[in-house]
Amino acid sequence: MKEDPRSYEVATLLPEASGNEKWSGITIGDCMDMATGIGTGAQNGTEPNVFGDYLIEPWQSRESEEGLNTYNHYHNWFLAPSQHAKNLAAFACPSYPWPAGTVARYRDQDLYIAGAALDALLKLHRGPDSRLWDMVRDEVYEPAGIHHAVKFHTIESDPASKAPLTDAGLLLTIDDVAALGKLILNGGKIQGQQILDPQLLNGIFSFDTNKGLPTGIYTEHGQVHYYSATWHLPYQSRSGQKMWIPTMKGYGGQYIQILPNRTISFRFGFDSYETDERYDGLKLVRLADAIDPF
Repeated sequence: MKEDPRSYEVATLLPEASGNEKWSGITIGDCMDMATGIGTGAQNGTEPNVFGDYLIEPWQSRESEEGLNTYNHYHNWFLAPSQHAKNLAAFACPSYPWPAGTVARYRDQDLYIAGAALDALLKLHRGPDSRLWDMVRDEVYEPAGIHHAVKFHTIESDPASKAPLTDAGLLLTIDDVAALGKLILNGGKIQGQQILDPQLLNGIFSFDTNKGLPTGIYTEHGQVHYYSATWHLPYQSRSGQKMWIPTMKGYGGQYIQILPNRTISFRFGFDSYETDERYDGLKLVRLADAIDPF
């Protein structure tokens, strides 16, 4: 399959979305960009507010009717055990008045749906016994030297129906992070063999291009953008060059960053919800720039 899988429409791959007008035309790429146009929590689409629909704490459900609706939709989906039940809960959420691809709203549901749709797409090409996580584990992680990564899945009576929880639940060791970063920095090549598409990788992890949608979150150098399941932090290097730092960010303060001097920075931590945005996402970037200037 040579075409970009992000271009496929979700409703053509997952039967629970068939006939759902809200999901008509929404692609896997829209889900990965957090730009499906689905949600309830932040109706003002003119000002960037990436976490406006991420209302998952009990106190947020008591602040407004929108907050309660968003909280209920999230937990109806989150607590659903099976892929079928999760898909139904995700597709039951109302839509915003703007089209897909125009406004970023961070939603775990959308990253999960992206994975479920990719799993369905793989089955179309390789047969019903194919599984997305098995393919990533065997064809990407194992050759890269990542041998014991853990991935959470939906809970099924039939194991063949399991879908990976691509919104969360990937557990990596320090060695795994190093191997993953090396694979990305080497353009998806391992010992001369091309494992990942270099153009796709460059489109996501390049440093010199402003990609994706604005988030309403700022560093001292400008507004953070979100593109293809990756945060892009603006940074002005010590040499004065403006660049964008691709950042994989997990709940609680986990950071993995691909840096222009061919190093990987990472932080494993635990921050409460109230302090999550207080961590300086450029701290390790500045340190790396000082040690080996970008």
